[in-house]
Amino acid sequence: MSARTRAFTLGGIALLLTANLAIGVVFLVSRPNAATTMVMPAHPMAMTGHTMSASSCTLVSTTQLAATVGRIVETPAPRSNPRETVCVYPISSSAQRVRITYSMFVSPRGFARWASDVTATGHLARHLCGIGDSAYLATVPSRHGSVTALTMLVGSTQVLIEAPAPASRVTSLAHALVPAV
Repeated sequence: MSARTRAFTLGGIALLLTANLAIGVVFLVSRPNAATTMVMPAHPMAMTGHTMSASSCTLVSTTQLAATVGRIVETPAPRSNPRETVCVYPISSSAQRVRITYSMFVSPRGFARWASDVTATGHLARHLCGIGDSAYLATVPSRHGSVTALTMLVGSTQVLIEAPAPASRVTSLAHALVPAV
């Protein structure tokens, strides 16, 4: 390979890497004496510019959650993997909690399955307009009373909010959360 061809190839790869980081596309890289390989972004959330980690739990403040449930909410206990982060916010002096789950790479079809799964358990999942790309709301029983469950799809990120609060407050929280997702 000539120096000019190598420089051109390296320049092309640098351009593709920049594009990959900027818009999260998958691209092909050809290396001498190697097969063509597919390269994905370093982290799944690089596709949207966010990072899927415990820091996702900071998208909602404990003050916002306290306003939603009407009681003091403590700092979350996050669990995270590359495709999902679960933020569990204990409610002070109570066995209840608020749980927000961020799931990555959810298709509209997979998202709609949530509503059918909830409905299959005998609880009506009501479609909501104007929250993210699509949203459903249901009230489901829990060990400590009923919980309002709102799930919304924003791009390919599904956000599930489960809180012992009225539907109107959980819906307001979801509206506030959409720009941060």
